[in-house]
Amino acid sequence: MTHPTDSAVTLERLAQLLDAYGGDSARWPEPQRASALQLIAASPEAQVLHRAALDLDGALDLSVMPEIASSALRARVLEIPIKHPAAAPSGWGWNWNWKLALFALTPCVIGFLSGTLLMEPNVDADDEAWDELAQVVMPAQLTDDLYMLDEESP
Repeated sequence: MTHPTDSAVTLERLAQLLDAYGGDSARWPEPQRASALQLIAASPEAQVLHRAALDLDGALDLSVMPEIASSALRARVLEIPIKHPAAAPSGWGWNWNWKLALFALTPCVIGFLSGTLLMEPNVDADDEAWDELAQVVMPAQLTDDLYMLDEESP
């Protein structure tokens, strides 16, 4: 939004200048400064706006604010040790991972141990099972050829 520099500053434009730059006329844009000062001198409404802006500037100025904390209070605050919060475990963490893995592997271990330790090996039953499977899958001629190869091998 551009404003003509030659025209006189209106009350609305003065309010914008005061909101943007504060009550100190040294901060206002040079082309509009003289016209704004003339408006403040001539208009009581402009004087009220300017006075409010100066009051606000005074309240916001750090040099006007009183010293809130004494040096003794600052020293006591600086002596307080900094305590960092304990790191919260992220997710389940390593502690739960091995427990879940152990829980999941328990049936596998039980099945392996029961299969290897509790069952007696029966070699003859395994050979018979393979013979039955060979008769179903392979034709008789091929099965006989395989047996002959098996008998010839040293």
